[in-house]
Amino acid sequence: MKANEELFNAYVSEEFRKSADAAKQDLETKINNYIGEFRRHLDTLVKDVEKTDYAVQFQQETALVIKQA
Repeated sequence: MKANEELFNAYVSEEFRKSADAAKQDLETKINNYIGEFRRHLDTLVKDVEKTDYAVQFQQETALVIKQA
């Protein structure tokens, strides 16, 4: 009887470990997907910012500050 209990406990432990490993892998995949999506979003924002020429805006704001002074 004792041997059967030990076998059963070993089986349950192994199944729990497999289930935990699968859950961990699923979470890691989801996290990596979210990180990839976030990086792509940041890359898009950086490209948009790099396209914008801030020189004209800076000149206008500088002129306004000088005018108000």
